[in-house]
Amino acid sequence: MLKLRILLHAFWHGIRLIPKAWRFTYQDAKVIWEQGGELSYYRVSAVWQRVVVRGALVLTGAGLLSLGVSAWHSWQVVQEREQLARAHVQIQTALSQALPEVPMTTTQGVNTQQVLDLTARIQERDWLIQTLIQSTSSRLAADNTRMDDQLRQLGIDARMREAIVAATPRGGATGPHDAWLNDKLPSSLLQSMARNSDLRVALQALPSQYPLRNTRVTSDYGMRRHPITGRLQLHAGTDMVSDAPDDRVFAVRSGVVTATGKHPQYGLMVTIQHDGGVVSRYAHLRRIKVKPNQRVGVQTPLGLLGSTGMSTGKHLHLEIFISGKPVNPDRVLRMAQHVQQVKTDQR
Repeated sequence: MLKLRILLHAFWHGIRLIPKAWRFTYQDAKVIWEQGGELSYYRVSAVWQRVVVRGALVLTGAGLLSLGVSAWHSWQVVQEREQLARAHVQIQTALSQALPEVPMTTTQGVNTQQVLDLTARIQERDWLIQTLIQSTSSRLAADNTRMDDQLRQLGIDARMREAIVAATPRGGATGPHDAWLNDKLPSSLLQSMARNSDLRVALQALPSQYPLRNTRVTSDYGMRRHPITGRLQLHAGTDMVSDAPDDRVFAVRSGVVTATGKHPQYGLMVTIQHDGGVVSRYAHLRRIKVKPNQRVGVQTPLGLLGSTGMSTGKHLHLEIFISGKPVNPDRVLRMAQHVQQVKTDQR
């Protein structure tokens, strides 16, 4: 105890000397030494003295700070290890106390070493579980970021994504193990899993089938001059033609026909409601082959390619709406096909 008090006292006085040494006013000095019977002089300027002393103080302070941080980190590691060791001791104690309560037919041959081996296996299992949780969380975070970027590229924001998920039929049944898992897994991991599921539902709800055979886009989504009126306006769809002799028009995704008929601008048109709040519209048809409330699939012909309404030639005008907002059909179809291809490759 006396030695500790002496060390603390010396340390305290050393700390008090630091500001004095830092603010000390140095003067030029001469160093004299004898060599071969002759006296030599070396001049040491005040600036050089100040640089050396202050540099030594800075280096010493940095070294002490580094030692303090290392000591603090080591203390934390020791505390975590002791806490883990106490938990394992509790497990071992509980196992040891439980053994006498088990019938002798099941405990015959069980000794202390076997209990220790079981405890070691439990420790290894705990470590494997923590490693699995960490790696799963990292993969989910990367996967969520990628899917979120894909939806943003299509102009689908968080509100639209939530609307797609809410309008998509999903099962709600839970098994007896779900509640147990929810209690055991970290809340951050559960939130990442839920978000991953919602993002997948939103991407999988996107239409992925082009409505024409051998489709070729002639006018994309965006601002353009109207080919008839000449006015600059939003082209809220994609114009496309077929390079094949087949003039049939198909649905971009299975759904229910909600409207058919003739429109002044669209001509003969068909509107389909899909799952997830997605709506598709097909305009300028020559003939309509479906009726309202009819369930259609991607192989069901909706009509024939035409040039009715305000049109300069035979083509299909396709529009896709998500949560009531128009999006770029060609970009949506390409993205959905890419997602399906990646999903197929991962199987």
